[in-house]
Amino acid sequence: MRVRDEEVPKAAAGLKPKASLSFNGGPQRTYIKAPAGINQFSARVFQTDEYSGLPRTGTFNLQQPVFDGWKTKNAMSQAESMVEASRQALRQTEQQTLEKGATAYMNVLRDTAVLGLRKKNIEVLQEQLRVTKDRQLFGEVTRTDVAQANAALAQAQADYAAAEGALQNSAAIYQQIVGEEPKGSTPAIACASSSPEP
Repeated sequence: MRVRDEEVPKAAAGLKPKASLSFNGGPQRTYIKAPAGINQFSARVFQTDEYSGLPRTGTFNLQQPVFDGWKTKNAMSQAESMVEASRQALRQTEQQTLEKGATAYMNVLRDTAVLGLRKKNIEVLQEQLRVTKDRQLFGEVTRTDVAQANAALAQAQADYAAAEGALQNSAAIYQQIVGEEPKGSTPAIACASSSPEP
């Protein structure tokens, strides 16, 4: 945006005055050799002279464009349009970033709640397995019932591990978008802990 904003004054410079200044100076030496007639031996004689000086010259130029065929006006319109387009792109980027951040946060809350439910489910199934084993001692259930309770507990533990991995993945995505670790996931845990046991 800042780069695009600078394009407008650059485009407006087309009709602004332009000034230039140049200066030259330095030592100068001139050597002159000119014919001076013929001497008594009929030989040509030359006269020489030498001049030394320190000339200095300066030039100041000022130009004020009056009309450039609407070139500057069109350039300014183009620059202003690009600035507006950049602002809209910035707004879109802000909205997308906020949406990604909110989505990542809600995913963390969801996976936290799911993990809490999986944990509660394991506790319930462990208790059911204990009760089933006790009932087997009294002959009320068979070994098949105990094996089924064990299988249900193993499945619940696998589901817990999967939920834990999903939570870690959501937390990593959140940290990548927001720049810090997720906070405020306590409400989801509280909801999970207050859920009725199956």
